[in-house]
Amino acid sequence: MVAKHVLQRGSCWRVGNGRHIWVLLDAWIPNHTTNRVLHPTPNIEEGMTVAELIVPDSRGWDREFIRQNFYCEDADAILHVPLRYKDIPDTVVWIGEKSRARPDVVANA
Repeated sequence: MVAKHVLQRGSCWRVGNGRHIWVLLDAWIPNHTTNRVLHPTPNIEEGMTVAELIVPDSRGWDREFIRQNFYCEDADAILHVPLRYKDIPDTVVWIGEKSRARPDVVANA
């Protein structure tokens, strides 16, 4: 049981299609203090998924929605999370893993 807790604490979601990542509950924002949203707002429901923050046609962040519904610190961190061109599943990665430059990743900063 201890090993499972260590693995969970040391892991972070890599955003694919965002369908399996809870905006407020999961660690999915790399290089952010806790890898999670720091300042939840009343506009963001606990059951909201990251997919709801992505514009499906462009595979980019819904920048206007994010800026209007998150505190600045969280919004900036979210908008720096790279998104993939393709609609692929979300994956769990070890936080210490070095990210590699990949052609299927779009920087949305």
